[in-house]
Amino acid sequence: MVRKGDSDSGANTDWQCGEPMNLFLAPAEQDNVNETLKRRVKTEKALQYLRGKSREKLQQELQGADSFHCWAMTQGRKNLFDLMQPGDCVLIVVNGTGLIEYSGHILTKIHNRPLGENLWPVTKQDPWEYIYIFADLSKVKISKSQVKSNLFYSSDYDIPGVIKVEQDRVESVNSKYGSIDDWVAYLNSNPMSQGLKRS
Repeated sequence: MVRKGDSDSGANTDWQCGEPMNLFLAPAEQDNVNETLKRRVKTEKALQYLRGKSREKLQQELQGADSFHCWAMTQGRKNLFDLMQPGDCVLIVVNGTGLIEYSGHILTKIHNRPLGENLWPVTKQDPWEYIYIFADLSKVKISKSQVKSNLFYSSDYDIPGVIKVEQDRVESVNSKYGSIDDWVAYLNSNPMSQGLKRS
């Protein structure tokens, strides 16, 4: 699957990533959303915090793009960070809204605590140091309740930080909709079926 970088990237770059293998749900505070999802991170800024192979890897993966979107985890979720692969899908749940507001696919990952501390102002305890960079990021409007229902989570299930959705739940969506991407596209294009108003 070939996906084109966002039109405001500052570079006419095609980024490649494989078909989504894993699905992650990630809660987000609005203040942090504003920093790296609503806005983009300048590549030049990120490179100031990187050295050696990490710096070379990011430059290679971005293929000349001058900015990007990214999100992150803390030390307590490092096991999930290690499971993330290029092409995996991440749905961002903005706290307090009841909505999935962003959908993206992983391009690459970096571990850099100073960069995380600089990028995200809101932390509970640990810094956001395990950073994943998106190959693409789409603004969506999808009911969190509908997503939980489609994935067979109970209605009162509260997403306890970023989670990796179990493979059997992912396969049930794939069997009904064809793929995670098709499922997300369907939900986003049918707000009325979720009890949402059209934007």
